[in-house]
Amino acid sequence: MSTQVMAISNNAIQLYKNSVTVTLLRDPKTSLYFHYSKVNRDKGVFYARIYKNGEDKKVRIGKYPEISAQRAHKAISNIHLKDDVFSHNELRTMAELCDWYINRTNCNKQIKAKTAKQTVSLITNHIKPYLAHLVIDEVNEGQIDQNWFTPIQSKLALSTIALALVTLNAMFTWATKLKLLSKNPVDKLSIANFTHQRPVTKVGRLTDVKLKLCLKRLNKLPMQSQLLIVMLLLHGTRIGETTNARWDAFDFRACLWRIPASDTKTKKPHTLPLSPIAIEWLKAYRRYQYRSNRSKYLFPQKTNKRKPQSANVSSRLMSSIGKGEWTAHDIRKYARSSWLENGVDYLIGELLLNHSLSKLDQSYIQTTAMNLCREALVQWGDSLVELGLPKPSFSVAQVQR
Repeated sequence: MSTQVMAISNNAIQLYKNSVTVTLLRDPKTSLYFHYSKVNRDKGVFYARIYKNGEDKKVRIGKYPEISAQRAHKAISNIHLKDDVFSHNELRTMAELCDWYINRTNCNKQIKAKTAKQTVSLITNHIKPYLAHLVIDEVNEGQIDQNWFTPIQSKLALSTIALALVTLNAMFTWATKLKLLSKNPVDKLSIANFTHQRPVTKVGRLTDVKLKLCLKRLNKLPMQSQLLIVMLLLHGTRIGETTNARWDAFDFRACLWRIPASDTKTKKPHTLPLSPIAIEWLKAYRRYQYRSNRSKYLFPQKTNKRKPQSANVSSRLMSSIGKGEWTAHDIRKYARSSWLENGVDYLIGELLLNHSLSKLDQSYIQTTAMNLCREALVQWGDSLVELGLPKPSFSVAQVQR
């Protein structure tokens, strides 16, 4: 992104509106600047830079095309008359803030597609329709309660409202950090600002009875579906971590599965020990995959084996197998609760799930904890066999489905 130095005029603004690398125009003879809108480059903001009390300040003049470049030049001579020269926002209304954050989220390649889609959906469906008409300078907790929480609390679960609040806080925080707002109009918002109730944690829907029924018909499923269920069950991993698995992440000699940081929710690498049952399933699956659809991924796309199946596709597949009664995340919850029932230490369970932990001794993680994680997963694999987990039985016909 760059600044173009030239005489600012309406023609100059039109000249560079399609050049996405130019974000700012600076007039060399005056203190006038023009900043293109991040949402719509047919629009923008004129401002002047002045020096006062040893500080370099930006003074907003007005929006383009509401005012022309000629009018903006004329305003320069009277800029010192503005009483509120240091308190202008580039984003004026909540509608503008919502549009800006949606655009920023869609353009941010550091955010996973699933997260970006969820954020955009929350803003589009659960924030903007209620708050778009508010002027940001006048926003306070009372207005948010009246215009947003009161009408929406009868339509959404508190867990969804809490998630929307996280997004709303992020919108205000980032706009303030990036100087699009002169100040954050509200302190960090939480459910406690609006109600004494707390979101209820959803109970896992996968039970022993449902799991036994699934395992009984496991060998009748396509090969890829079989292994996906087995990997989720044996390790309690997230659907995205599992779906993106590559063969080079598995060390059968050391009996380890090294999940790269790019595939984890915590953005930190995650290492899981492999139980004998996991290794047996993986090796059997690999032999048959090599005969039919060789790929560096365990779960390649049907139409392009050079790419992994998407997490969304895998999630829908699990929901279909569960006939709407349980999902991939319910498998993770089932594993977690079963580990606790089997006497697995709470900390070990958290490590296996790759939850973020604070103030944890790294040497403990690398030594003692890994041994305990291995014991837990070996014991868990044996428990699943008792529940009906069969041995791998892949046929060429299944591979070719």
